[in-house]
Amino acid sequence: MNLRDFSNRLLDFDAHYPRTIIAGVVFITVILEWKVFNLELDPGLKSMLPRDHDIVHSMEKENGNKTIMKFKNYQPNVGLKDDIFSESFLIKF
Repeated sequence: MNLRDFSNRLLDFDAHYPRTIIAGVVFITVILEWKVFNLELDPGLKSMLPRDHDIVHSMEKENGNKTIMKFKNYQPNVGLKDDIFSESFLIKF
């Protein structure tokens, strides 16, 4: 069967059974909407990787540590007055 025969049969079916096609589309839509409200989205990196992956192990090891960067001479509770993007400031650390 070539493409022309298939398209002719499809158009004949569409012309003879429009209510059946509309009812089928509505039925499929209702079936798919039945569970759509139970869907959950988990965009986390850990859920997409296998449990034995190196990244997952490092994330679990660093899970309790909230420090993003560690500086050599870090003094907590000290405000910064310099521009943090200047070369002189970055050389200090």
